[in-house]
Amino acid sequence: MQDILFNNFVPIVSFNDPKGYPITGISSGFFLFRGKDIFLLGALHSIVENVKAASNSIQKAKYIAIELYFEENKGAALLPFEIEQLNFLSTHNLKKLGNGYFPDFFFVKIKREYLYKLNSSKIISNDGTIKINKNHIFNKIVYIDKNEKYAFAGNIKPKLEEMSTPLYNQKIVELVSYTDMIFVREEPKNNTYIFKLNTKNKTIDDFKGCSGAPIVNTNNELVSIVTDITFATNGDILAIGVNLKHYEYIIDLINQN
Repeated sequence: MQDILFNNFVPIVSFNDPKGYPITGISSGFFLFRGKDIFLLGALHSIVENVKAASNSIQKAKYIAIELYFEENKGAALLPFEIEQLNFLSTHNLKKLGNGYFPDFFFVKIKREYLYKLNSSKIISNDGTIKINKNHIFNKIVYIDKNEKYAFAGNIKPKLEEMSTPLYNQKIVELVSYTDMIFVREEPKNNTYIFKLNTKNKTIDDFKGCSGAPIVNTNNELVSIVTDITFATNGDILAIGVNLKHYEYIIDLINQN
C-alpha cells in the first residue's frame, strides 16, 4: 500500500525566481483526469501567505512547480506555473466571508506539451537515493463511505545538501504515509471531511509538506485532499480534507470553457 500511496502524490515547490531558486516552500499535489485533460490539484494555503486575507498582492510565491525529478549535478526538472495561471475558488469571495470558511484548494490544467513528462518521473527517497516513480493519475472522485478506511502520503522536512557542482543543491525530503484513517464526520457548512489518523505522538512538523496530498479509500479512489492537521485534547490527530465531490462540477465547468 505504501508504494501505491507514494505514487499518488507529486512534490510541489514554490519559489519567487523563474529559474526556480530559491525554494520558499514545499507541499504535495496530485493529478486528475477530467475529460481529455489532466489537472494538477493542491492546497491553496500552501502557496498563499494568509489565504483568509489574500489578494494577488499578498502571496508567498510568484511561481509553483511540480518537481518531476532531480538530476545529479544539473538540478531539479520542474514543470512550472505562475500563480496567476491557477484556478482558485476562494480569492474573490474572501472579503465577504471574513473569518468564515474558504475552499482551500487550487487546480490548473497541465499543458498538453508537458503531458509526456508525467509518464515517468524520479523522486528522492529519504535515504537520498533516486527512485523511479510512475505517477498515478486519478480518473474520478468518489463519495465518502463512513465504513471505509482512508490513507494519504506526502513529503516533509526538506533539507538541502551541497553538491560537487557549484550553484546546485540536492533537496532531500522524508516520505511519509498514513493508513487506516477513520472517517469521523462531514462538515456540510464548510464542505469538509474530518478523519482520525491511526497514529499519535506526532508534531505539526511531521505533516508540513503534506498539504495538498490526495486522500484515498482502500481501492485507491480519490475522495478528498489534505488541507489541515489538528491535534485533539485527547491526543487524537485529525486530518481535515476538502469534499472534492462537492466542487467537481466547478472543475468541469472551467474545463469546458
